Amino acid sequence: MKVELSKTRTAVECYDFIEFELKVTNPKFNNPFTEVKIKGEFRSDKGKKNLVEGFCDSDDGSIYKLRFMPKNPGKYEYFIKFLHHEEKEKTITGSIRAEKSNRKGILRADPDNPYHFKWEGTEEHYFLNGTTTYYLMGWEDEQQIKNIIDRLDSYKINRLRVLVYGREFDNPWGTPVINCDEFNMTLNPWSAKFPQDITVPEFDMSRFNVTYWQKYERMLEYARKKDIIISVIFFIGAQPLCVPFNELSEDEYRYYRYGVNRLSAFSNITWDVGNEHDFHRDEMWTRNMCNYIRKKDPYDHMITAHNKIYRENFIDMQLIQNWDAGLYDVIIDEKAKLAKNNLQFPQVIEEYGYEDLWEDIPGMRSAETRRRCAWEIYMAGGYQTTGESARNGTGTGKDTGGGWVNGRGDEDMAMLEGYKIIYDFFTSLEWWKLEPASDEVIEAYYNFSFYDFKYYRSSGERVTYGKALCLANKGKTYIFYLPAGGNIKVSIKENIYSIKRLQPRSGQMIEIGETRGEAWESPDVGDKKDWVFLLQQK
Repeated sequence: MKVELSKTRTAVECYDFIEFELKVTNPKFNNPFTEVKIKGEFRSDKGKKNLVEGFCDSDDGSIYKLRFMPKNPGKYEYFIKFLHHEEKEKTITGSIRAEKSNRKGILRADPDNPYHFKWEGTEEHYFLNGTTTYYLMGWEDEQQIKNIIDRLDSYKINRLRVLVYGREFDNPWGTPVINCDEFNMTLNPWSAKFPQDITVPEFDMSRFNVTYWQKYERMLEYARKKDIIISVIFFIGAQPLCVPFNELSEDEYRYYRYGVNRLSAFSNITWDVGNEHDFHRDEMWTRNMCNYIRKKDPYDHMITAHNKIYRENFIDMQLIQNWDAGLYDVIIDEKAKLAKNNLQFPQVIEEYGYEDLWEDIPGMRSAETRRRCAWEIYMAGGYQTTGESARNGTGTGKDTGGGWVNGRGDEDMAMLEGYKIIYDFFTSLEWWKLEPASDEVIEAYYNFSFYDFKYYRSSGERVTYGKALCLANKGKTYIFYLPAGGNIKVSIKENIYSIKRLQPRSGQMIEIGETRGEAWESPDVGDKKDWVFLLQQK
C-alpha cells in the first residue's frame, strides 16, 4: 500500500480547521475502520503540543482524514502518523500557519460569571436561545436543512438540539409526523443491511456510514457560518431501537470515539452523551462517558447529559427537564443545591412543554404559555431550549411543519417571535451581571390576577402561578417581570434611574420617565397580561 498526504491549505484562521487527507493506494483491509489509526501531533512555535486523532472517510479505506483547529495564531509543525499492524509506521511532517481571526470560537462557561456563557475566541457573551430539531438530519434534501437553519436564525435562535442517531415510527410522541420520501426518522451512522427498517436495520457496528456523517458535517458547517451552536446528541432514549450498542462495549466506545474524531474540529458544538440517557444508562456510565469524551476531544468542548440532574463537575452545564410554570423557583432551587457542592455552571431548561404537546385542555401549552415560561427562566438567570408545534405535519396534513421533531416551520408558526423579543431585550443589556433578586427587592405585588397553565397529567391537579420577578445589578439595573398585570412596590438602592416599559408580546419599548430614591412603585399597566419594567442608572 502507498499512503500520500494532501491538505486543503497551508494557512488557516484560528477556530477554523485545516483538513489533511491521506489517500491509500490499493488498500487491503478487512475493516478499515478498526485496523488503522491516524494520529497527529501539532507543535506551536510557543512550544505547546496538540494531539489529534483522524478517522476513516471511505468504505474501502482509501481515504482517511484528520482535522486540526488552532486556537492561537502562529506556526505549527505537524507530525501525522499512519499506523497499521501489518505495515511499517508512516510519519508525514510539515508545517502550517494559523492566522488571527474574528471567529467566535468555542463556547465556554464564563469564569467570572459561571452561570453564563462566553465565546472563547472573541470573549463575547452568549445568550442561549435554543430550540429542538431532533430529526433535522432526516431530511433528504439538504437545502431543506439549510432553509430550516435560515428560518430559525431569523428568530435569533442560536442553539439547535440535533440527533446523530435515532429511529422512530410514524407519529412520534403523538405528533402528525410520518416517514415519507422527503423525510425519514431512520438515522444511520453505521452501515446497515436494511437502513430503512426501524427496529431491525442489522447494523454493522464496526463500520460507519461515511455518507451520513459527511451530511451531518455539512449541517454543522452551515450552522457555524451563523454562529449557531449544535448540541450533538449521540442517541435518544425511549425509541424503538435506542442503543444498538451494549453498555461500555467496544462498539459503544468506537461510536463515541469516531464521533469525537470527526466532529470536534467544528467550533460550534457541545456534546450531549444521550437524550433521556438515564432510561438506559446509570450515573456511573454517564460519568465514565463524559470523562471519555473529555479525554478524546482535543478542544475540550462543553459536555453534558440531557434530562437527569447531575451536581458533579463531569458535566459543564446542567440540562433540566421540568414542565410548565414555576421555572423561576426550579432554577433558584437548583443553584442553591449546586452551591452546597461548591459548584456553579450554566442552567438550561431544555424541555418545559413543547407547543401543543400532550395538552390536558386546549391552549395549556400554547405559544403564549411557552413564552411566559421562557421569561421565568431568564429572570432566574437561566437559559432555555423551546420546541415549536408539530401540528402542521410532515408527510401528512398540511405537510408544511414538523416543529420540534424535525425543525421545519411555516407562516402559521409565530411562536418564536416572542422569543426573539426576549433575545433582543436581554442582549441590549449586560445581562450576565444581573442576579435574581425578587425576594430582596419586591415588597408587594398589587392588582394582579393569577394565571394558570400548569397541570399535572397524572393527577389532574391544577396549579396557579403569579409571582412578580426581579433580576438586578443592584444600584445600576433592575428588570421587573409582572406575569399578570397589576403593579409592584419595590425597594432599590438610592440612585437616579430611567424607566422603560416593555410590551413583551409586541416588543414595543416605551420610556416613562425617571425615579429618584430608594423606593419605586410601578404604574398600573391597565390589563392582566404580562409586562416588563426596566430601571437603569442614569
